[in-house]
Amino acid sequence: MSELSPLQPFTEGGRLAGARLCHFKTGSSDLLRGHKDWIANHFVPKMKQHPNAWVDLIGYTSRAGATDTNVTLSSARLNAVEQNIKSLYPGIKVNMRIPDGEGDAKNFNTPEKDNAGYWRAVLVRWYGVPIKIETPIYPPEVIPTPKARKYFAPKGCWCIIGVDSFGLPIKAGISAGVVDVTLLNDKGEKYIISGAGAGGGLGVDVAPTEWAKGAGKAIGWAVNGLKEIGLKAGDLQNVSSTVKSAGITGPSETAGGVFKRVSWAADLTIDEITSAGFFTVASGELQFVMAGAEMGMIFFSQPPIEPISTGVSYGILGKPWGFFTSAGLGTLKGALGISATVYKTTSVKKVV
Repeated sequence: MSELSPLQPFTEGGRLAGARLCHFKTGSSDLLRGHKDWIANHFVPKMKQHPNAWVDLIGYTSRAGATDTNVTLSSARLNAVEQNIKSLYPGIKVNMRIPDGEGDAKNFNTPEKDNAGYWRAVLVRWYGVPIKIETPIYPPEVIPTPKARKYFAPKGCWCIIGVDSFGLPIKAGISAGVVDVTLLNDKGEKYIISGAGAGGGLGVDVAPTEWAKGAGKAIGWAVNGLKEIGLKAGDLQNVSSTVKSAGITGPSETAGGVFKRVSWAADLTIDEITSAGFFTVASGELQFVMAGAEMGMIFFSQPPIEPISTGVSYGILGKPWGFFTSAGLGTLKGALGISATVYKTTSVKKVV
């Protein structure tokens, strides 16, 4: 048995009882060539011979990444394997579906942050199959990793390199949600400012809630899958939770700057930017399934509570503020809307 093979046999009670599809790319739910070949040429043909047989599917991750994120990722991997199997054998009986996250790796005392490929896996455990299902050794697959874009901030400046929000509609035009704003300074230090709040907005947001089973149903997905329609605010730039957990959206870029009045090179500190304990995000978006864009402003200040005629210096007049633009590919939704959301700062973390 090769430890680098993307397919590992699973034995129980001294007999072959399943197969572990492992070495998924870090952070991805995309099946490898070896996974697809085994499903198509070994697993499905044998299962079809025994229509009363059934399977359990258990998704896993390594211990790299946050625990809750790993559970979501393990679920996405499990879903991807199930969809691939059902595209070839729609009638297969699936009993248990368990997104275990990093639980399996932790049970074996694997160190935190360990990213071994064996744990990045989905276990296909079969029952009621009296014949042997082969688990051949496949050669390791080298997956090229795209080079990460290197951002930099000019001397004395802060850049906005990420605005990632998620909102839940309360009623038409009103929502509550959370946001992470990522800042970069001229020393190369990154900070994530997280907030929770509520706001208002108006628009239409359309996202798929079901995935077609098989490439031949792409048109059916386009016609029938766009069901999630509603008025949302605070959820700009993002996609439905179903799509997001599947990890199949394309790349996106966010860029902008933080200012003090009209000066970009204001030599601000992170404490000065976050001192108010509140910030407001006002933005608009246009998304059309395969691409989209968003523009917005962030006011690192408490929302105004007195008329400007009193001479109160707030928002853009006295506190840091910023603007950002964002463009992305493969957003897999259609949206047109504007919103303004006030967030209370819940944490400020330096990214190492």
